[in-house]
Amino acid sequence: MAILRKFDRWMTAIAGPVWLRLTRERAIHERFGYAVTIMNKLGVTNPRILDVGCGSGLLLYYMRKLTHGISNYTGIDLYASRLTPRYANIKVPHVFHEINLDTDWAMPPCDIAWSSEVLEHLIDDHGVFKRIVASVKPGGYIILTMPSLSFLQRLSHKFPDATKISATQDGGHVRAGYTPEMIARMADEAGVEILQIDGISPRTDFEFKTRFYGGRLSRMLVDPFSWSRRPSPGIGIKPDDLQWYHSIAAVMQKPA
Repeated sequence: MAILRKFDRWMTAIAGPVWLRLTRERAIHERFGYAVTIMNKLGVTNPRILDVGCGSGLLLYYMRKLTHGISNYTGIDLYASRLTPRYANIKVPHVFHEINLDTDWAMPPCDIAWSSEVLEHLIDDHGVFKRIVASVKPGGYIILTMPSLSFLQRLSHKFPDATKISATQDGGHVRAGYTPEMIARMADEAGVEILQIDGISPRTDFEFKTRFYGGRLSRMLVDPFSWSRRPSPGIGIKPDDLQWYHSIAAVMQKPA
């Protein structure tokens, strides 16, 4: 496994986005593509971007597609410092910080905070969200993505594991997903305005079954292709349509 990880880092450094497209599941790229679409739509010139729960830091590759430039990118996560050598050749100004999101952390004000598929892993999601909001300057934006609860509930009669959660914060999901109402409660508590709710990664039952129950080969054959006829992403879709999208996204603004 260590050899494979080294090979992956080497190929990432050499081939970058091409290699990542081949080796990472499509949903990851769909979420980052959504991030670029929304950030460009917001029209912030040279924004300071905070990536909360940055994981492997792949969003950094997509930041080169921002039409209004970027001032700097900051990725924070529990083991984020390991990413520094991986992205040493990326010209976008960036830094990674090791931060336990469950602690009372704080970061310098940014223009846009992005957090993707993170809050469902954390017991104190409302507390973490408030810290995200505190790290955004007045008038700045917060963009979140998380699993769509209505999508998972729709599938749960066929696939009982779709809504399976962990009783403890052990790296799995401590809540299956979110609804617009759940996001609205967090926004109200933190004093931010929801600008829009969108859907990301439309998936058919067949795609879901293959992704979570199929073997590695079947996933490799199915995942690169879109089997759903629904738009990707679903910008401004009706709440009822969220049952067809694996992820729900929210764009919010902090009062000026």
